Amino acid sequence: MKYLICFLAALFLALAAHSSYAQSRLVLNGAYLVLDNGAHLVLGNPEANALTADSGGIICKHPDSRLIWNIGNATGDYVIPFATNSAEPIPVSFTKTAGTGTGFYRLATYQTPTWENSLYLPAGVTHVNDLSGSDNSSQFIDRFWEVNAIGYAVKPELQNMRFTYSDAEHLSQGNTIEEELLQPQQWNSEYELWEVNMAEAFDVSSNTATLGVLGPENQFGYWSLAGPSTGIPLPVHFISFTATANGDVADLAWATAAEENNDYFAVERSADGVNFTELVRVPGAGTTHNTQTYRKSDVNPLPRISYYRIRQVDLDGGQSYTAIRSVVFGGQPGKLTAYPNPATNFQVISMQNWANQAVTVQLTDLQGRTVLNRRFRINNEPHKVMKIDLPELAAGTYLLRVSGSEQSCVQKVQIQK
Repeated sequence: MKYLICFLAALFLALAAHSSYAQSRLVLNGAYLVLDNGAHLVLGNPEANALTADSGGIICKHPDSRLIWNIGNATGDYVIPFATNSAEPIPVSFTKTAGTGTGFYRLATYQTPTWENSLYLPAGVTHVNDLSGSDNSSQFIDRFWEVNAIGYAVKPELQNMRFTYSDAEHLSQGNTIEEELLQPQQWNSEYELWEVNMAEAFDVSSNTATLGVLGPENQFGYWSLAGPSTGIPLPVHFISFTATANGDVADLAWATAAEENNDYFAVERSADGVNFTELVRVPGAGTTHNTQTYRKSDVNPLPRISYYRIRQVDLDGGQSYTAIRSVVFGGQPGKLTAYPNPATNFQVISMQNWANQAVTVQLTDLQGRTVLNRRFRINNEPHKVMKIDLPELAAGTYLLRVSGSEQSCVQKVQIQK
């Protein structure tokens, strides 16, 4: 058995000339390419046969070790010959449509050292809890995947998306998995929860889970396979919420995976993303375990920018909220990015589309107390970057708010000591 081990490096198989373009390939014949300590394998040939393995494969031993494949608009049947740490084949495969733009795919998978997945989470994933908030590691197989389409104007559609796993990853001591009940689950970073994407086919004999179609909206972030949650579900499980401009009307759409004693939804609107008023109520589905979709339009949105959220109310008065969405008419929305996050004694604030207006930067704690307040003017600068020294603060979560004459943006920041 042959191993090529890459540490702290990027291995590039690029394409320099049209005459050699179709010839630049990585063919594994019994060899294993081991990516560790954040090493990347970069493929410049977009064709499906640029990476093949008659035997052998790619072993990712680190969460940040990935395959970067510049597929762009190429189409075809792609197979990524991943393997476990013990060299057992666990390929990922899909059929790709064209998409729009010169994008690339970031693909990876890694095995967790033990059954307790909550101790070995990928970057940006905060838990493997069930919907009641209890650690659900015992129902997750000991593996995560990343499938991420990046840089496309319109992401492609992936058909027959197939994950392969090893029996050892669901049979390890500590797991309580019924294999035939496993389903693909994707991490939703916005709602900070795992969403079930029902497999079109699940074969315990070949250890494969196949999704019929993976749409553009689902080609981001991390995946795993997990059994049913053992906890009590929340009254309503939101799986999407969109708000888009349609001429001079704001179209809102949301969907739920399940509802328990759900009374109604209240569509709420705000001019600043903070203070909301109710526009209309939409009846809920009561109790259902099937996907429900809802639509509503705001025919009189606020000038320039409106912020929306959905407030869900159940029969006993309990409520929950979606994330906030903004709709902009007649211009680009302001963007806010703050880093580092977590921060200690300073933050760099990056602001786009805030030119020619006075801007207020506020930092508040979760009790609404203002701990920092700065006001300044941004001249004709489409992209403004500034550093702000932070006062002495207790560790915890704070809200950074940038407000201008016509819009406002909010971002959560973590302060650590």
